[in-house]
Amino acid sequence: MSKTSSRSVPLILRVQPLYALIFFVMFVAFWRHHEQYVYLQNTTSKISKTITDTKNTARNTISGEPIRIVIPQLSIDNNIIKGTYNSHSLAWTLSNYDAIYDSSSILPNNKTGETIIYGHIYGSIFGNLLNANRSDVAYVYTNNKHVFVYSYKSNTVVKPTNTSILFTHSKKPILVLITCDNWYATSRKVVIFNLVGYK
Repeated sequence: MSKTSSRSVPLILRVQPLYALIFFVMFVAFWRHHEQYVYLQNTTSKISKTITDTKNTARNTISGEPIRIVIPQLSIDNNIIKGTYNSHSLAWTLSNYDAIYDSSSILPNNKTGETIIYGHIYGSIFGNLLNANRSDVAYVYTNNKHVFVYSYKSNTVVKPTNTSILFTHSKKPILVLITCDNWYATSRKVVIFNLVGYK
């Protein structure tokens, strides 16, 4: 009885599965590395764009501390000093000579928010503000030589205890002027202007 001779499997065929496994592992590693690279590139690009947009926004924002307000039609031309409303004592910083910028409000700017300026009803300050109407234009000058131009929007009368205008936020820049509505200080006149220009 003769034995059938067995053929030996060539070496290349024996190691082929091993090569395939090594190739697969390397491919997976490369693919993961590639995905991470693409992810980092995209993330870096987004971060760079955000930084650029932020810089552009900051660069395009114009603002300044108000130092003078003029409303020609109402014969109002006053210096502005800084003051504020104290919500604990319910008291305002007051002046017998100047209009006052509420420093807790937004500085005059070309982007957003309320700029609040207030003053006594005295004729030399905001007495004529009681006669404000649609034809009125207000000019606010700042310490860094900008001029913000506002056009009359509306007016209302509120109680002295109504300070809601101090705690709101307008998406568009507005100017809010406040004075007493009468000599007995029993109510407040609030006049609102929209920003229409600046330089």
